[in-house]
Amino acid sequence: MSVLNITMHASPITPPRGLVVRPDDNNQQNVVLQWQPPKHSNGPITGSVVFYTTDTTKHDRDWNVEALVGDKHVALIRNLKPHTTYYFKVQTRNAKGYGPFSAMISHKTGQGSII
Repeated sequence: MSVLNITMHASPITPPRGLVVRPDDNNQQNVVLQWQPPKHSNGPITGSVVFYTTDTTKHDRDWNVEALVGDKHVALIRNLKPHTTYYFKVQTRNAKGYGPFSAMISHKTGQGSII
């Protein structure tokens, strides 16, 4: 008689790691975020959500969001206000749900375009 053990997948149990933000070389009002996947994702990553705000006292549901489909680790956030500090965090998901947030980081945008 043989025994087959199957582990049921769960949502990611660790957050995305190493979140960094840098200005877009082509537009100072855009930023590029990069991160590494969670150490323990409990299955394939099916998407990520980038949360960003200028006010960290807001509830998560009131932050701006940019959703990504698939196992991507880079996001371009466009049309941010000039000379403004933004706060960013990332959450990944798999077939069973969402994992914890990454560490939050901040970035101050440059000056706006001169017209």
